[in-house]
Amino acid sequence: MHGLEYDHFGAELAKVTLTLAKELAIRELHDLLGNTGLDFDQPLPLDNLDDRIIHGDALFTPWPAVNAIIGNPPFQSKNKMQKEMGAAYIKKLRAAYPGVPGRADYCVYWIRKSHDHLHEGQRAGLVGTNTIRQNDSRVGGLDYVVQNGGTITDAVSTRSGAVTPPCTSASPTGSRARTTAPST
Repeated sequence: MHGLEYDHFGAELAKVTLTLAKELAIRELHDLLGNTGLDFDQPLPLDNLDDRIIHGDALFTPWPAVNAIIGNPPFQSKNKMQKEMGAAYIKKLRAAYPGVPGRADYCVYWIRKSHDHLHEGQRAGLVGTNTIRQNDSRVGGLDYVVQNGGTITDAVSTRSGAVTPPCTSASPTGSRARTTAPST
């Protein structure tokens, strides 16, 4: 398990949350099975997640090798990107991802990076804006996935203003394919 979080506090909060989740899972296991005597029965010492959950810009930080990607990219409309992120950042972003049209929503960059990062048999599930299915956002994201060997198996067009974009799985022909996990 790895995580990238742009906000430093968010990265630290994720570490604490995962540590607490482990403790609660161990307690539930003990309630169900009793003490099994296995290593995972012990919540202490606490896991050090400093090298697993890191603070950084996910679009410019190298991603580790993984089997699946789950993410909630920032919801930033194309119309507000330059004002809120600054011209220098937008220039850097477009230089790093020249295949994404300039009027595509910010979350489209995660669709693109996820598709390019995963290999055959791997999956991703991302939350995205409704506009990823429209115009330049569609061209830079969903169309790119399909045109590059991907398959979108599920997308929810409206769920509290979000749509679930592509992820990856092995195709019957053995080529790299993308699918989507339904949002809940």
